[in-house]
Formats: sequence, structure tokens, C-alpha cells
Amino acid sequence: QTFKADDVVTKNAPKANYAMETTDKSESHYEMLKKHELSPKYHSILMDYCFSKNILFLSSPFDRESVDYLEQLCVPAFKIPSGEITNLPYLRKIQVLWLSLYSLQHRYISFHHTQSFEFG
Repeated sequence: QTFKADDVVTKNAPKANYAMETTDKSESHYEMLKKHELSPKYHSILMDYCFSKNILFLSSPFDRESVDYLEQLCVPAFKIPSGEITNLPYLRKIQVLWLSLYSLQHRYISFHHTQSFEFG
């Protein structure tokens, strides 16, 4: 999961009941999430490990800024978090990104197919 706690929860948001049962009751929801943020360093470590094992690296971006970050890392696909399936601005951002990538990929494949056909 890719997120910044500052962008997805307020500092005084209460924890969900399931989190109260499985985590430190004295920490806030924000503090719990902050502990679980993956830094750029750990994103790189995970991506490198996946690559070394021939595993496709995927992540669930939890906000639009995380979508941008994963795009910069050239992550090939996103898992849409279930809590975001009704977040229209978020989904539109991903749609625009993937339509742009699809268009570029299609043009690249078309160009190389034409080149190989003409000169191959």
C-alpha cells in the first residue's frame, strides 16, 4: 500500500474497532498509519526484490499523490483499494494515466510493427 498518513487521515481520527483489538490502544489512528508508511527507500527495496524474483510489483495507492508517485516509479499496474472504488476524482486520475500510457504503448507498438514490416 502506498500512502502518506498526513494525506489520508486526520491526526485525531478514531481507530476502527478491528484496529483497537489488534494494535496498541494508546496510539491514534494517525500514529498507527504513520508507522506503516513505506518510505521511498523501502519502495525501492521491495521493487528490487520483486524484480530479482521475477515478481510483478504492485501497490494500492490511497490518494492521488500516491498515484503520481507510483507512476514515477513506473509501476505497471495498480490495485484499486476497495475504499476508493467510489472516489471518482481518484478513479478519473488513474483512468487518464492509463489511457495515456495505453495510447503511448499503442503508438510505440504500431511504429515498431510498421518499421519491422517495411525494413524486415
